[in-house]
Amino acid sequence: MRVFELSQSALIEDQFTAAIEGFNYVIEKGPENPMYERARLSLVGAKMKKLQYENTYTNTELEILEQDFLTILDEFGRNPSTTGSMKNLSQLYAFYLHDLDKAIVILEEIIAMPGAAQQIKARSKLDLGDYYIIKGDIWESTLYYSQVDKEFKDDILGEEARFRNAKLSYYTGDFEWAQAQLGILKASTSELISNDAIELSVFIIDNMGMD
Repeated sequence: MRVFELSQSALIEDQFTAAIEGFNYVIEKGPENPMYERARLSLVGAKMKKLQYENTYTNTELEILEQDFLTILDEFGRNPSTTGSMKNLSQLYAFYLHDLDKAIVILEEIIAMPGAAQQIKARSKLDLGDYYIIKGDIWESTLYYSQVDKEFKDDILGEEARFRNAKLSYYTGDFEWAQAQLGILKASTSELISNDAIELSVFIIDNMGMD
């Protein structure tokens, strides 16, 4: 337990080598170890975070990581305790292996899963919205963003969904509607969302009169 907690702390601090070594130490104690499943899931999560952070990889490394995810999902099943790994696998497919269809299927499975946390379902809907933009289907995107906005109206997740919808309106040329949403988001409890909303709003105002 102490090594596992130390590994989690290392992961939070982006100390990936230490985190991976720690999780492997726990795994090597065998399947009878009560921390075994959590360590297995955390290990592939750490490898995914390392990939995203360092952004240096080979096709072989991507294929190995994909197989790691598939192996643990086969071993532990697709259930509420493995939704984090499922979501990571969807990101691997969408942004690194360039298979949006597989990414979308996984997220739809999370959203439909009985017992899955509402937060992970909402974040899956936000990702789905992003993936449908990549596919060129803006109507599906705004549908998913709007669902999260409605379900988490007074939560940071709702504000994140509202900001993505505002950006989508900006990209599609509906500047007035984007401005209306950004005006509300300027008062966001999240400093990051508030600053992004102010920046985009000012950019629109500065260029509104141009051809």
